[in-house]
Amino acid sequence: MRWVYVFIVLIVSASSAAAQGEPAPAPGYGTPSYPPQDFASAGYTTPNYSPPNYQQYGPYATAPQPAYSPPPSYAPANSMPASYGAPAPYGAPSYGAPNYSSAPTYPASYPPPTGAAYGPTMQAPQNGQPPAYMTSGGAGEVQRMPDISTEVTQEEIFTPPPAAAAPDGAAPDGAADSAVEFEMGEPDPTSWWSHSYWDPWEGSVELGLSGTEGNSETFNVRAGLKAKHSTEFLERTLEITSIQKSANGVTTANTALIDGRVVWPLPQSRFNYFIHGLVEYDEFKAFDCRVSADTGLGYEWIQNDLTKLMSRAGISASQEIGGPNDSLNPELLLGGEYEHKFNDSHKVSAKVDFYPTIDDFSDFRLNSQAAWEIALSSDWGLSLKLSVIDRYDSTPSGAKANDLDYSTLLIWSF
Repeated sequence: MRWVYVFIVLIVSASSAAAQGEPAPAPGYGTPSYPPQDFASAGYTTPNYSPPNYQQYGPYATAPQPAYSPPPSYAPANSMPASYGAPAPYGAPSYGAPNYSSAPTYPASYPPPTGAAYGPTMQAPQNGQPPAYMTSGGAGEVQRMPDISTEVTQEEIFTPPPAAAAPDGAAPDGAADSAVEFEMGEPDPTSWWSHSYWDPWEGSVELGLSGTEGNSETFNVRAGLKAKHSTEFLERTLEITSIQKSANGVTTANTALIDGRVVWPLPQSRFNYFIHGLVEYDEFKAFDCRVSADTGLGYEWIQNDLTKLMSRAGISASQEIGGPNDSLNPELLLGGEYEHKFNDSHKVSAKVDFYPTIDDFSDFRLNSQAAWEIALSSDWGLSLKLSVIDRYDSTPSGAKANDLDYSTLLIWSF
């Protein structure tokens, strides 16, 4: 313990001496002697130094630095010198001479600048920009290496930021605008009643109603469907029509028509090849059902955005089922179609097909129809249609030869 106390005393003594600016005396040694603190009485004088003149090193120099020689000239073009000195216009830099011992590395998408007769000369960096290289082609021809660290790719520019998830109970972005559009009368394009939902098919659904109550009771309904699918190589159409009429509870008309056609346009020609089929059901005819099919060539006389006029010719065959004559009847076909659009609101159309029997032209069928469509709402695809359908059979087998139906229909187009 006594040695511990002695050790502590020595440490305290050394700390006190260091705090007073005097070294602690080692054990067994005396206190060293120092020169007198009064320098003037001892004959010493304070040296007088004048500040150095730094202007000789340039206006931006801060301290004397070793001199640098200008870069040598290099004869080979497009070559980099082995080493560089400090650029002459900037004086002696305070940060030391840069190390230009190796040629700079260029990105793959930026080819190195080409020099002329004397090779490139490097300029010092300016305001943190990449180094510039001045060619010997003349003053002012400076090519600066692009700073690819701040480049923004085209994909980043045109890629929209991800949409932020809407909190629970909140409508996502754009919902308010969509609601406004729907309130203005435009249907949702993803809804089944939108005409764009059925693309690439297009067509219409039609419905007409009429009736009376009182001394006489009548009820008439006509419904129909039209669909068309067009490609570069063919056009397919389908028409379905149903006509129901009654008076005082007694059915006076019950007709159904199914009409289908496929047309193949011939390349670089106004001609086309077609196949057509028709199924007729009429409760008040002498037969239950008649099926016919025809094929041939069509020719487009006029085909543009406003007017369509075409004719067709071919061969046909028909057969009556459930009638007095159920044999197959060969026929010829002569027909045509016309359609004209006056403006965005009014359009007229007409179609006629003439089927004479091959061995007796006095035995024939004539199917025709005409329509006038008036657009009501282009956004909703609603139109008003005035329609006439006429079917004539020269051999009615005891029934009337002509059936005429005219109706006013509401059409929804898709």
